[in-house]
Amino acid sequence: MTRPVTISGEYGTYYRYYYLNNRSDRIAVLTTRLEELIGERTDQPPQTYIIGVQRNAELLRTAAGTTDARERESLLEAVEGDLETRVIHLAAEPAGYQVQLSVVTQRDGRTVNGYRVGLVPYRWRGGTPNFLRSESSPARDSVDPGRYEFVFVHGTAETRLGPYRVGITGSPSESFFVTVP
Repeated sequence: MTRPVTISGEYGTYYRYYYLNNRSDRIAVLTTRLEELIGERTDQPPQTYIIGVQRNAELLRTAAGTTDARERESLLEAVEGDLETRVIHLAAEPAGYQVQLSVVTQRDGRTVNGYRVGLVPYRWRGGTPNFLRSESSPARDSVDPGRYEFVFVHGTAETRLGPYRVGITGSPSESFFVTVP
């Protein structure tokens, strides 16, 4: 049996959906809600947004085909987290499809410049990053909401941190202050 539940967090109340006992049902509800939110908008999602949603579909197909229960759970968790972030972001007004991201690199409480900042969808952490258009600090760009690994490159040194949920506030812009080595 399901019952309505208000989903709230540190950034406020986001939306209502039904409490469901398993991750697959929650993914189905989040997918339906995302489709509704996109259908309510007059603008179309950018290509990068569509690709992100298609990657979730690929992960679901992979999860359906695996016999490894831990891997399946990891894949479903990645999809659920990404969909939840997208739903929260689109449900908020006046948020659009993308987030104006700003990343400030710091060391010992002081701003440190000269880092290239890249993002990798968290499920593919360790992969090749897409770098933001400007170097820190702050590095800025428009990105799709989702869970990411942040990659910081300074000279030949590379540092990877995460996960970070970009877009979880539902705000059109977000800033992250990250301590780097």
